[in-house]
Amino acid sequence: MKIDLSIFDELITPVIVTDMQGNVQYFNHQFVPFSKIPPRKLKSKPVIQDILIIKDGDIHKVFNEFKQNNTPLVTEEISFIFEQNVDAIYYGIIKIHAHEEYIVFSFLNLSIEKRLNDRYKELVTELKSSHAQLMQADKLATLGEMTANISHEINNPLTIAIGNCELLQALLEEKDLSAVRDMLKTCT
Repeated sequence: MKIDLSIFDELITPVIVTDMQGNVQYFNHQFVPFSKIPPRKLKSKPVIQDILIIKDGDIHKVFNEFKQNNTPLVTEEISFIFEQNVDAIYYGIIKIHAHEEYIVFSFLNLSIEKRLNDRYKELVTELKSSHAQLMQADKLATLGEMTANISHEINNPLTIAIGNCELLQALLEEKDLSAVRDMLKTCT
């Protein structure tokens, strides 16, 4: 008894069905916008290995492994593209299982989650960098305040000492030192 492949149209997951040799036999409504492969191309029954390209693996190897074991296969998270849309790299999981004389490929697209996770990692790295810069700026500001306070503490007595030295110098230039004796005592 042949199954009615239109049952896959009810799914929101992109699905493509091939025969045991990998020739496309059916695709659901979600597969066309997902893969961006025109329906007329899919209806010409291309081989799945020609339209699906695994970026970090080999679709031929995956397909042959599945056919040898004849057990459902769920790939790890992988990158893949479709030959019609080589600019769009998808990231996700491909589930492959046999049903009678058909092989059903369903695609779990994790591209958005991957991009969000990558962006999150970038933002965390940027935040750590900004935090380190703020900490460095705070250390420099604290060092600047300490330097200003130390300078102030050193400059106050020096200013008084310099003022007294200048006063002493002016008083010592006087011809009559006995007249300025009391002032000389206060300068020392």
